[in-house]
Amino acid sequence: MRHGKMVFVELISAEGEKQVVRRADDPSLPQDNALLPAEHARRVGQRILDKFLEAPEVYAPTVRGREKGKEGHAGDEEVLENVKRIMDLFTAKQYNQGGEVRVLEGGKEGRRGIMKLQISSRAPANLWSLQSLLFRKEPLLNDFEGKAVAAYLRASGREGGSYGVEVQGTDVIYTISI
Repeated sequence: MRHGKMVFVELISAEGEKQVVRRADDPSLPQDNALLPAEHARRVGQRILDKFLEAPEVYAPTVRGREKGKEGHAGDEEVLENVKRIMDLFTAKQYNQGGEVRVLEGGKEGRRGIMKLQISSRAPANLWSLQSLLFRKEPLLNDFEGKAVAAYLRASGREGGSYGVEVQGTDVIYTISI
């Protein structure tokens, strides 16, 4: 962020409740403005994932390590299944008109290796604004599907990956390398 403030007033409820935030007082907040977009992306993705984990069990993604005694390292097959569940939840909540997840590389049964996925979000509700932000090369995007999947990957022990986003017609395409 070019002009991130060190002290600001944050709206915290729909009723207009506000609080003063001082970045220097909160060690979880980056002090360097250049680090704010990545931290924002992490927090937004985590909030979305947390809400999706509250969905009925048959729809919610599962994250190893959230239950006591289980390790948090998902295999390729488990990652693929849960990324599909995340995209299905975006569709069920009418944030898009459908989604598709394809394996471009890897994805072997029982394997936990390098994998590349392509995720398509058909006509998402934020299409116009995402196009505008991409056109202006803004560092802070509203690429919510990518943020949610990145949060899932971190929670599943598959952090360290990256993703790119582009618009093709009315679809938003994410290419995720894990």
